Amino acid sequence: MDMLAIVVSPVLTAIGVLISYRVNEKCRSPKLRIANWDHFKFNSSIRVFVEVENKPGREIARDARTLITITKIKDGKECPLETSDLVPRDELRGKGDPLVPPENPRVEGEYVPWMVPESPYQSFGLYGILLKHVTNIASGQRCRAAILDVIKNEKGEYYLLVFSEYGTEEEVFREPIGHPIKHYEEKHIRIIRCALRPGKYRFYLSISADKTYPAIGIFEVDTINGLINFLELPMEMLNLKDLLR
Repeated sequence: MDMLAIVVSPVLTAIGVLISYRVNEKCRSPKLRIANWDHFKFNSSIRVFVEVENKPGREIARDARTLITITKIKDGKECPLETSDLVPRDELRGKGDPLVPPENPRVEGEYVPWMVPESPYQSFGLYGILLKHVTNIASGQRCRAAILDVIKNEKGEYYLLVFSEYGTEEEVFREPIGHPIKHYEEKHIRIIRCALRPGKYRFYLSISADKTYPAIGIFEVDTINGLINFLELPMEMLNLKDLLR
């Protein structure tokens, strides 16, 4: 028994140290949660965003990213997006240049931008525009990710502009003119994920960061009846008819 104790004791000590380390590491790791859904109201549109919080007392949630997946609710059933759900580029009249191709209308695990992205982590995309889909969230801090704009058109219909990793507003880029290239012309462009026609859509959000489990959220936008319903938190539905008169 003494010999067995001599052999087993170091093993049990090592296991105890490992368990203690893993528990301590888990308690220090970031923990993200969706703290709130909210919106900004403009003259003829509203902007829907989500507030993401890192639990107080935890490490910084580094390289936080928000991914969305969009499906359509048709006849009470969830189904993939169709080409007819997308607003074509020529109908947007400069409101955005969509990334989703009409022949393959899928939005599955795509980035949306942070309102305050982390500058050191930014990189360049199309037309040399800075990407805005990565940020760091300190302990106890909340950061906002912009998801979409609900816009009311001249016919009184509501359609959706879903944001991409390129941000929410127009960007300026310099386009070369002539050959050989000697002159440049400044142009304005707003790169969006897609624009959706009136209908009922479900949005799945997954917010992840280094060393943490994703925070998950779901909400639905019914632009025919003018309602936004947040399913994960006990919040009242937004009535678009009251917000966008």
